[in-house]
Amino acid sequence: MSPNFLNYRDGDRLEVLLTAGEPLENVPKSAEEQGFSVQGIRETQPGIFRVVIEK
Repeated sequence: MSPNFLNYRDGDRLEVLLTAGEPLENVPKSAEEQGFSVQGIRETQPGIFRVVIEK
């Protein structure tokens, strides 16, 4: 998680683009382990995924 995201307020959202594989597996899992909520994961183009994380 980005250190700057830790300064976000409750309800703030972060959108990230991730490639398939390790980034897509690890970032959402890490976010949830830190108490954030993954609002959605959508493939925007082959092998690229948009992930929305909410504090």
